[in-house]
Amino acid sequence: MEARTPIILPGIEQRLEELIADEGLVTQTIERLLHNLQQHPAGYRANRDEEDPDFLFTVPVRLLLRGRWRFIRFSVNDTTSPDHFFVEAVSMSG
Repeated sequence: MEARTPIILPGIEQRLEELIADEGLVTQTIERLLHNLQQHPAGYRANRDEEDPDFLFTVPVRLLLRGRWRFIRFSVNDTTSPDHFFVEAVSMSG
């Protein structure tokens, strides 16, 4: 298994708080993201970001928010460092 340290860039958590507006769900979402990056990176790395496939891959986290299922999508850079995953962007759909 690949052992890279996930690094969440400044501003990502704040943006996530704006999207979700629930501190407990923000924490839970970040924990799920980190778990997915540490336990299943190969499966997610195959899911390249449509806007920047040379540098980024997408890690979706499914979340029940105010009675509706939403997808939080994190864009992760796996090319800058062989030892780190850099979480560079977050968006929500659904």
